[in-house]
Amino acid sequence: MKISTSYFYDRAARNIGDAQLRLSTTQAKLSSGKQLAAPSEAPDQALSVERLRAAVNHNEALTGQLRSVQARLSSEETTLVSTNRLLIRFKELSIGAVNDPFNPDNRVAMAREMTSLREELLTLANARDDRGQYLFAGSAVGEPPYVADAEGRVDYRGDQTEAWVRSGEQQIVRFNRAGNDVFVRVLRGDPQNPVGVPFFDVLDDAIAAVEAGDSAGMGRGVGELDQLLRGNELAMVQSGADQRTVDNQTLQIEDNVLLLRSLQSDLEDLDYTVAASRMKQEMNALEAAMTSFGKLSQLTLFNMIDV
Repeated sequence: MKISTSYFYDRAARNIGDAQLRLSTTQAKLSSGKQLAAPSEAPDQALSVERLRAAVNHNEALTGQLRSVQARLSSEETTLVSTNRLLIRFKELSIGAVNDPFNPDNRVAMAREMTSLREELLTLANARDDRGQYLFAGSAVGEPPYVADAEGRVDYRGDQTEAWVRSGEQQIVRFNRAGNDVFVRVLRGDPQNPVGVPFFDVLDDAIAAVEAGDSAGMGRGVGELDQLLRGNELAMVQSGADQRTVDNQTLQIEDNVLLLRSLQSDLEDLDYTVAASRMKQEMNALEAAMTSFGKLSQLTLFNMIDV
């Protein structure tokens, strides 16, 4: 059996090439910090990594949405607390006017302060979030929800549409609130057929009753202010509950992201200690292959074998 010199050279050269390839692959992994130098090296593992990366991105997008909702709810809560404080003061003045109906000077002073409070409440009703969107306009967030006409009467121009944001695979949270859910109407008139009176009409009627010394109107105003305060307090409770829901969902998603990242790291990130040890072995193997090839090429017997 004849063995050609070229066979031994080719085999030795392939051994050197394979060793160099293994070494360069390990060096590339050490440089990138990844287990796979290319997806083709382990397609199933690469696919699992991509799926985990997509899941992380999806959950981080949900977290971003929830942060926006939380920022809006925080602005909403601040506005509701301020509204509550102004309504309490408005009611205190109304009660003071009821208890001292025959002092015109005091009533004038009270009516002026009540009018100032009413203007502050109108400003709060048109409050915006950190992105400049109106808090209490329903879905019509680009325009002021409460607008005064030529006679000063305030109308609600927003809508009752609620927007919801996905906070998980099967969870959603409310993103906006209609003004009528916060600045509520009160029921007035025949109990069998009551009429809904808008928030700012109630305030205007109470102010007018104080200015006129109308005892019946002032008494009615005190009772209706209780309804306005209850509506405000219910809105604060709901806002607080919404914030707790968002907090819980955010924490849950952040925990999911940590778990997914850990799984992704196990599949994707390189163990530097193991890789460095492997590179040392591959360097030794390459050196041995090159030494063997050098010695092989010096053997005179090869020069005597037929090609």
